Amino acid sequence: MELSSVRVDLAEQGFAWLRGVLTVEQCVELKVQMGEFAVAAGRGGVRQIHQKNAAVLALALQGEIARLAQGLLKQPIHLVRSIFFDKTPQQNWLVTWHQDLTVTAAQTFSAEGWGPWSNKENINHVQPPLDVLQSMLTMRLHLDRTTSQNGCLKVIPRSHQGGIVRTELDVSACDITQCEAEAGDILLMSPLLWHASAKAVEASSRQILHFEYSNHRCAIDLAWPALETV
Repeated sequence: MELSSVRVDLAEQGFAWLRGVLTVEQCVELKVQMGEFAVAAGRGGVRQIHQKNAAVLALALQGEIARLAQGLLKQPIHLVRSIFFDKTPQQNWLVTWHQDLTVTAAQTFSAEGWGPWSNKENINHVQPPLDVLQSMLTMRLHLDRTTSQNGCLKVIPRSHQGGIVRTELDVSACDITQCEAEAGDILLMSPLLWHASAKAVEASSRQILHFEYSNHRCAIDLAWPALETV
């Protein structure tokens, strides 16, 4: 798998694809592992799923996901956050256009450019400085076939280049890409890329494992000293 062209797409477009990273059989096995968390995911996702499931922990820290993240970010990296999403007709939601501007932290601290802080489900969240967000890589592993009919992600190519944007984005004049995928595909993206998703309109599962990594040395020392590095 040639990662140099993937890095180019990430830098220029803000997102890229790795197709067929896992087999359908591997995805089915992960879906079995995720069974007990499916109901909870209807609240908007199960946060820090790698701390709650051994199979996800192995995949994120030693498995194929971790190896790809290390290959793309080059320097020593750290797993910042993981979320399990399960969108179904019974657990259906939409997500408006936004950037991912917060990260989790093992503990609160005071440092220039970090804040405000919040706490969700006993997990510390904070907005880091721009250079930390620019160092990060999001990897979304699709466990199901995902289309516009069951609420796939929508992105605006190159929208990450504007940095942190505090105002609402006018998407009427923007090119929008529907990120349709097969089971086993991985969508790579910058957290600064503007993205959204619609409600599912067909009766099918849309399970996704969402991982965020960083190679920012200062951030690793400050925010994630108690979490295991890849």
